[in-house]
Amino acid sequence: MNSKYKLLLILIITSISIFFSCTNDKSVNYFAVEIIKDSDSTIARGLNMYATKAEILKVENKKSLISDDNNTIEYKYFTNEIKELSVLYYLDSEGVYQIEITSEFVNSGDATQALAEFINHLSKKYGAPEKDKDIYYWDVFAKKTSIDINAKGLSDKILVITFSFLE
Repeated sequence: MNSKYKLLLILIITSISIFFSCTNDKSVNYFAVEIIKDSDSTIARGLNMYATKAEILKVENKKSLISDDNNTIEYKYFTNEIKELSVLYYLDSEGVYQIEITSEFVNSGDATQALAEFINHLSKKYGAPEKDKDIYYWDVFAKKTSIDINAKGLSDKILVITFSFLE
């Protein structure tokens, strides 16, 4: 095979590889970043425990608001990869004491991928989780906040992660 054909073959293979890597590859922590939306100074969705109702309303999209009463605020989001993302805030007189995020994915196996991403993401931030049966958990902020991921009954499309204040 002469060098002209070798070069053409290499260009074709490289182009195909680039095309498939760009169209099929999600970033390593795509679901963790998209769902948790935390930062170095927040625990989830740009908030911390005891966030006020006003703070929640400021960071979440008001078009996605499903319900709002004295004790709960719920949002639902939809993306190409996430069929339904439910974010439920539980509040008392002091503010948020629990955030429950339920993700229902479009593609089979994405819940398992998201679970692995959450464990990786949260372990980098808070250290290795403890595990009790099918529940992974981190006690953070001087053991005042618990992050639980319940993998029990994990379907290939649904995953629940809970951020709770510990009294």
